[in-house]
Amino acid sequence: WSTQPALLSGGFDNKGAIAGNTWVEYDVTALVSGNGTYTFALIADGTDGVTFSSREGTAPPELVVTLGTGSSGATNTPTATPTSTATLAASSTPTPTQTASTATPTNTPTPTATVSAPGGPLTFITVADARVYQGSPTTNYGYQTNIQADAGPGTSVQRSYLRFDVSGISGPIESVKLRVYCTTNGTVNGPAAYLADNTWIERGTGGVTWNTQPALLSGAFDNKGAIAAASWVEYDVTALVTGDGTYTFALVADSYDGVTFSSREGSFDPELVVTLDAGALMSMDASFSAPIDMPIATQTPAWTPTSADMPASTDTAMPAPTDTPAPTATPADTPSPTPTVSLPGLTRLRWRM
Repeated sequence: WSTQPALLSGGFDNKGAIAGNTWVEYDVTALVSGNGTYTFALIADGTDGVTFSSREGTAPPELVVTLGTGSSGATNTPTATPTSTATLAASSTPTPTQTASTATPTNTPTPTATVSAPGGPLTFITVADARVYQGSPTTNYGYQTNIQADAGPGTSVQRSYLRFDVSGISGPIESVKLRVYCTTNGTVNGPAAYLADNTWIERGTGGVTWNTQPALLSGAFDNKGAIAAASWVEYDVTALVTGDGTYTFALVADSYDGVTFSSREGSFDPELVVTLDAGALMSMDASFSAPIDMPIATQTPAWTPTSADMPASTDTAMPAPTDTPAPTATPADTPSPTPTVSLPGLTRLRWRM
């Protein structure tokens, strides 16, 4: 109590009644501005207290960040100057013409994309983890604070399974890292990561055991050598994650020198870190769903020819009138928009009773 941190904001999303055995969500969107470390405080204003699960409990607190769906807020800043030269982004051999009386063409763009927000790393905490032990083939260890991998000898073989729920993948994946923390028992020859079946239960009735462990669905990935105690270990499992979904990874050793990692009940939750390909997301080849308020020419610009003295352009998208008088009217809809990507989203802090 004497060393608690200072509060840096006023109260947010003050709750009323809260039922037992339920998740509670606090809207803290205004408090999270991007990557970084954030501490939230829960402070009561009534005398009827409430109890939530901690990360050492069965339902660790979560911070759920929902990224924007890629809507773009275009800021229109008209900067058109009435001249006799119209500029259009078109295909290589258009034949645009325009009226002799004005410089206001009728544009018919067909935009088919929205600018997607670039994806930063998305970190997912394991929703279930457990080890199985050949020496005690019917015992469940899903409640313990550690997971282990050991190839023997004899019946001392141990394997560990970790399950993650992945969501919010809005574009191409650049990399996926499975991160586990080696606690007190390092090794000279670490385990490899495998993709495994999701049909297993962490603990309780039907909890996974050696005899009921899930099947492996892939070969070995990123087989490790020496692993030091008190260090994070990263497994490259990019090829095993294709998008949103539930994934189980198995840590399987190939040496007798076992290793011990923290489970989600321990001090360091296992993590799955998904990094999206920001370059691909911002590419104009990305999926577009709404106009950006910027003319994008189609294969055949739909200008209505009304004058015969306007020569046809053969290899430039910038028609240059030769006999037309300088326009006297300001173009009605030829802004030079400055697209700005907005990142609408929602950040929720979740506790379970």
